[in-house]
Amino acid sequence: VELPASMCRIEVPTLVLWGLRDRALLPCLLDGLAEHVPQLSLHTHPEASHWIVHEQPAWVIGHMAAFFQS
Repeated sequence: VELPASMCRIEVPTLVLWGLRDRALLPCLLDGLAEHVPQLSLHTHPEASHWIVHEQPAWVIGHMAAFFQS
């Protein structure tokens, strides 16, 4: 089943924070994401893994605060 392109888009501002050392969700999953999420704000952390919130809490909070203030 093929979905229409309009059903594969997220039309609201979206924040994605991604740990590049995540072994479960590999960085290649980000490829093409911006095509489906036009208002994407993507930030990657080179040292964080799947547990980015626990490993880099100040970094996560900083990006979330900036995102919600804009």
